[in-house]
Amino acid sequence: MPITVNHSTPADGTFSATGATAWDANHTLSGVGTMAEQNANAVAITGGTATLTSVTTPIVQATNSAGLALKNSGGTTQISMGAGGGDNVTVAVSTNLNGTNAQIDISPTGTGHVHIKPTGANSVEIAPTYVGEMDNITIGATTPSSVNATTITGQTGVLRGTGSNLLLYSEQLQQANWSTIATTVTANTQIAPDGTTTADTLVGSSGSSRIFQAISPFPTTSSTWTLSVYLKSASNVTARIGIGSAGIREILTQNVSVTTDWQRFSITATGLSTDTGNLQVSIYCSDGTSGNTIFAWGAQGERASSVGNYVLTTTTAVYGTPTLSFSGVSTI
Repeated sequence: MPITVNHSTPADGTFSATGATAWDANHTLSGVGTMAEQNANAVAITGGTATLTSVTTPIVQATNSAGLALKNSGGTTQISMGAGGGDNVTVAVSTNLNGTNAQIDISPTGTGHVHIKPTGANSVEIAPTYVGEMDNITIGATTPSSVNATTITGQTGVLRGTGSNLLLYSEQLQQANWSTIATTVTANTQIAPDGTTTADTLVGSSGSSRIFQAISPFPTTSSTWTLSVYLKSASNVTARIGIGSAGIREILTQNVSVTTDWQRFSITATGLSTDTGNLQVSIYCSDGTSGNTIFAWGAQGERASSVGNYVLTTTTAVYGTPTLSFSGVSTI
């Protein structure tokens, strides 16, 4: 379409027909207008640089199911959108967007963030070929700072406990949880094996002198239990330790030779029968005939076939935390 150009008379007031004709000849153009005015079906930019300035709400829309494609200088598609008429967006990093090391950088700044939020039944899969890093990532309600992993193949796993003690007040034998028969208990009279003054004195006055504690409920037939305790005396004496049922019978007792040095004694009972009472563990300050004086510390009762690491208790029992180890692997 023609363009009408309005112009004014020069400042000096002169105007020649020849000048006007030349001006009009040089500035009357046709076929120029906005894209909407031209209703162009296609625009080809074959060279140079195209710059769009102050474009409000630009729209690039495909007219068929082939979608849109952004290609590199070699004609290889690197980003495709709407292929097949859907909402798919594909970024082909295999075409090396960043030279030798192909990558995609999504780097919002400030308070910006990136949403990867599928709404259908499918999930998001992140499956890199090589080892990389993911920092400051929130997954569900957990924010891991780092993850160290070891691949374990052909190994035999061993599950162990960190130790348990089902007796209460393992170093405070004067507490009410420990019942006494013909025995006086005085707390914190001796230096214990751990170097603290927490060992107690037990003074027996008869052949049945003892302290004991019940563990409820009584175990099943297949149960195996171990009692252990540290004992010492001012002179060599004989004492006993035992496992039984509450007030009915003593299942197993064992004489121990207590000396002036701390020793850890233990007794294990297997195949215990069921009972309506409680499991009972006893520390005797007697040899079965007469009472004597011994020092005691660190009583422990555990459901195990052998004595475990000593575990301190006070008002509650301690159940061991299991740990898993593998042969040939120091850490996991």
